Amino acid sequence: MDIIDYLRGIKHQRAVWANIMRKEIESRISQLDKLIEEDASNEELWVERGALYWKLQDWKHCIEDYDRAIGLNPRSRAVELRQMAMHTIAFYHKDRYNP
Repeated sequence: MDIIDYLRGIKHQRAVWANIMRKEIESRISQLDKLIEEDASNEELWVERGALYWKLQDWKHCIEDYDRAIGLNPRSRAVELRQMAMHTIAFYHKDRYNP
């Protein structure tokens, strides 16, 4: 095996792990969807789901969930998380989110 084959193998492994992680995150989001249906006033559920959307770089849903948590509790940790998300979007993804 030469170095090119070795590097291709590593790249493939990373893609496989990224896909597994994505599926796990999406599964957790589905679980949170059900919990939010049952208790939409639970700020922490919104914060947690927003953080999972962050991991998927789904900025629109991330910000929406943080906004919902802030609406429930203006002192929520979602305030800081939303600011961090907005800074990330402004720096790396100016074209992805336009409120």
